[in-house]
Amino acid sequence: MTILSTFLNELFPFARLLLVNRRVAARLADETPDPRQARWAGLGREKLLALLAEEWDRAKALDEKLFKQTAALSLAVTAAGVASKGVLDALPSGALKATVLSIILYAILSLFGGVLIGFSGVRPKARAGYGPDFALLVRYDNKAAGAVLADALMHFEITNTLRANEASAANMVIRNGVVAFALAMTFSLFLPPKASEPTSMPADSRSYMIIQNQAPTAPPAGSGEAPSAVARDYNSDASKPAKDRP
Repeated sequence: MTILSTFLNELFPFARLLLVNRRVAARLADETPDPRQARWAGLGREKLLALLAEEWDRAKALDEKLFKQTAALSLAVTAAGVASKGVLDALPSGALKATVLSIILYAILSLFGGVLIGFSGVRPKARAGYGPDFALLVRYDNKAAGAVLADALMHFEITNTLRANEASAANMVIRNGVVAFALAMTFSLFLPPKASEPTSMPADSRSYMIIQNQAPTAPPAGSGEAPSAVARDYNSDASKPAKDRP
């Protein structure tokens, strides 16, 4: 595997997870017995039952881990979306804002992809090696019981590999999303803030101030028109000494 392909698998683990798990899941439908099962059957009934219990405990631990990762990813997607909006609104338009937007978009998509992986992984998987029919098949310590127990162990090996791959991919997308989001936030600290728009007074307010500042005019002499009450008040005030004016 080349350095480039390794880097792409680390950056985008979804495609590789689907490819690998598809090959692993195909083994469940393959009826050809694995050569290792014949050797496992010779371990004896008690040893095989103990191994089967260990694999079941491992399956429960992987499911619990994946469930916790899915819950954490769901919260991370929500928090990242809220925080990124405020950061992007404060940045000026341009190439630098587009760069920060691309990094944040990758972080959110990574975390969202992890949520999808988690929900897919926590779905119940088929289990082998339990139930009354199974107990009847393995009640005697003989070769037939050994073969049945070895087959159940093989089934657990495949399903637990699927679980482990899903948990590993979820860990990778959490790491990628957190690192990308932290990088975008750090990069945005060095960008100039968005210029604030100048505040302008509404046109109707400016007109009102102009009208208030204009002195009222009296009608021309000889026109026979009486001065308005505003003009009389203004002229009366103007004739008073400055100290008596309101």
